[in-house]
Amino acid sequence: MRITNPEKILKSRFTYQPICVSILFLFSGFFVFAQPSDQPRPRPQPGVRVGMPCPEMALQLWNGKTKKLSEYVGNTILIHFWTFESDTCLKVIPELIKMKKKYGKFEVISINDGKSGEDSLKSFVLHQKINFPVAVDRNDFLYKKFVHEQIFSLPFFVLIDKQGVVLQLNPTIEEVVAFQEKNKLQHKLKKK
Repeated sequence: MRITNPEKILKSRFTYQPICVSILFLFSGFFVFAQPSDQPRPRPQPGVRVGMPCPEMALQLWNGKTKKLSEYVGNTILIHFWTFESDTCLKVIPELIKMKKKYGKFEVISINDGKSGEDSLKSFVLHQKINFPVAVDRNDFLYKKFVHEQIFSLPFFVLIDKQGVVLQLNPTIEEVVAFQEKNKLQHKLKKK
């Protein structure tokens, strides 16, 4: 059995360890700096995010008029994207009509995908007695400003505060009602 000197072992370990660390450091630096500098850097994701100001939008209404989103700033705004092809979208409309009647400074802006045609949309708006603006979003131009990377089904909602800042993307109707009730209570407390 061979007995080695423990001092030799310690000395050899301490000699090779710094060399190995130095080699690893050099190679890692090479790989970091060896990437081409003209390689494109990842850009921020397009689209609106929570906490961002809502972009200005020209809304082409079903009756041929044009409105701008900025005309509604000063009120809480709920943007509602929908289609005739979804039963859920159609079931939500009466709830939105009730909410619009119940809450004072609350605007609903309904944006239809326009795939069923202008006559169908006009007939539906008049039959349902919709009390808020209904716009048409051909080619999903407005929808794509809010939905990015993820795939959301319709209906899709965007809740915007009185200053025009996006509060929530795709909240439930219950969350919107809770938000409005909280605002209503705060308003009453301020009056006292």
